[in-house]
Amino acid sequence: MNEPQSNWFDPFRRSQVPPPGGTPCAPDSWDESFLELLNALPGTAYRCENDKDWTMILISRNCVDLTGYSSEELTANKRLSYNDLIHPDDRNRVWRTIQFALERREEYTLQYRILHRDGYIRWVWERGCGAFDRQGHLRWLQGMVLADEARASLEKKQSSKDSPLNSDVDNKDLLAHDLGNLLSVIRNYANVIRQSGRSSQPTPYAEKIVDTTTRAADMLSRLLKMQPGTQPVRALPTSQLLDDLEPMLSGLFGDRIQLVLDCQTTDWKIALDVMQFERAVMNLAANAAQSIDADESGIVTVTAREVSPVEPVRCFNGQLPAGDYICISVRDTGRGMSVTETVKAFEPRYSTRPGGRGLGLPMVLSFAQQSHGGVQITSERGEGTEVSLFLPRYLEQSLPVPPTV
Repeated sequence: MNEPQSNWFDPFRRSQVPPPGGTPCAPDSWDESFLELLNALPGTAYRCENDKDWTMILISRNCVDLTGYSSEELTANKRLSYNDLIHPDDRNRVWRTIQFALERREEYTLQYRILHRDGYIRWVWERGCGAFDRQGHLRWLQGMVLADEARASLEKKQSSKDSPLNSDVDNKDLLAHDLGNLLSVIRNYANVIRQSGRSSQPTPYAEKIVDTTTRAADMLSRLLKMQPGTQPVRALPTSQLLDDLEPMLSGLFGDRIQLVLDCQTTDWKIALDVMQFERAVMNLAANAAQSIDADESGIVTVTAREVSPVEPVRCFNGQLPAGDYICISVRDTGRGMSVTETVKAFEPRYSTRPGGRGLGLPMVLSFAQQSHGGVQITSERGEGTEVSLFLPRYLEQSLPVPPTV
């Protein structure tokens, strides 16, 4: 019986032809110098099982550049499988294409999307083949995966034309969503006053209710007029912005959720529409609180810090150039999200919460883009979620265009 042949070079064996009666060398016996060559290639070399998980037997170390995960995390599905990284809409197509090629002992070439660890969707190009023994039995798959730069460039140009908030989300929806957050603040402070008993003296909570009601009335006025409305861009210290916002943030939560406000900035300023900034942070805090189950207590931490990366900052909406930024992070101890849910988190009207509107995070993303900043998101099931808003430091230059959402 003739040995089935493949016209695709097998880089994982020291010899293309095993000795008589022998078998291909074991994966753990690769020549170290050849492994270094594989790791230096501009792509990811792999050997995997032909199963639904594409269980990795071996994968080159530079897979971390392509996926955000190390070879140790992907090998033998130690942290997650390679199939978990493939976009859910592409998984069946990838499986069918490879099985079709294996039936015909042919190479396969694919283009599909993967879910990077940083939350981005990346296009990749893959070429591979099956490795068969002398009896014609499939031993494993092997090949190379590279970033599809041409496809990524085309997608980037297209996405730059589209706002994160598409035509399906109008101004009325957004303002109604924000008004609901403000009403939550009023309700919580009113409950505090009611539980503290009657008093002839005004309390700080009453003053906070008046302030919040004024903000809500302004938003409602815009809603009735169907006008987005903006305020002049102002350059203010971050500490002042968060101090002014603290009563609003505290009022979002009931007794079961603790707010931790940690402002680590000095005198750095950011230039923005203050109301839009407050809306963004309020939405992040409200989302964080809602991610904590109603029958559990939790913590929402809002942190502001100065960062000066020397390399571009990779954000959900693209890369930010190196420079000085104020980073506002909102972290919760809630239920967290899967990789797939994290990728879709900024899609308008997508929500992991029953009855959720899915408008808060798209508004935050839109505000970040129009403020010349960016957003990062990290989350893990059972470990909570952290969303970081990067805003450029104001350096006495011309103010940016007022963000409108």
